[in-house]
Amino acid sequence: MTCSATISDPEEGSLTPSYEWFIGGVSAGNSSIIQLDNALVSPTDAVECLASAIDSNGATDSASSTITVDNSTPVVDTISLSPSSVSPFEEITCSASASDIDGDIPTLIFAFENLTTGTSYTSSSSTTADATLDLSTITILPNDELQCTVTASDSNTGQTTDSTSTIISWDQPTISVIAQGNTYRTGDMLSCSGTATDNQGNDISSSI
Repeated sequence: MTCSATISDPEEGSLTPSYEWFIGGVSAGNSSIIQLDNALVSPTDAVECLASAIDSNGATDSASSTITVDNSTPVVDTISLSPSSVSPFEEITCSASASDIDGDIPTLIFAFENLTTGTSYTSSSSTTADATLDLSTITILPNDELQCTVTASDSNTGQTTDSTSTIISWDQPTISVIAQGNTYRTGDMLSCSGTATDNQGNDISSSI
């Protein structure tokens, strides 16, 4: 940040000003430029530049200008769903990370929504960096689109959101085949039976 001032004297003309910076009323530097960083300022801090000059007769004058440091909103750096393909009877985990140039550690809040039906779901479990939804405990169907939205918040009410989604897949049936006997001769009659199950409760047809 740069501070500049023009000071003139009726007898001596233009005078060279001197500068002093104050942050929260505390002196922070004596040049026309100050580098603001997280170690020096925080959002809502008042930064004041005081410019002053003295002529050859010892007369002085000064003026100041003050700005307030703005808050920067957090940024969601990554968001992902794991596994990327999931059936209605599995768990899915939404993970995210966020950062804030002000030095805050953003708080993450996760929300799940079925975009096909408009239904919102409460996560089964969560940590500071992810949330898990057990699909076997909710009503959701193959081909529904499930979205995870993460909201990143800082300590100064700054917020930003991001989201990702996946299409719920079909759970493949499980087939068990049983062949009768293990020694055969020409002309023997063979039989083969099998069972098929589907976690989604669908009717299963089979052919041998």
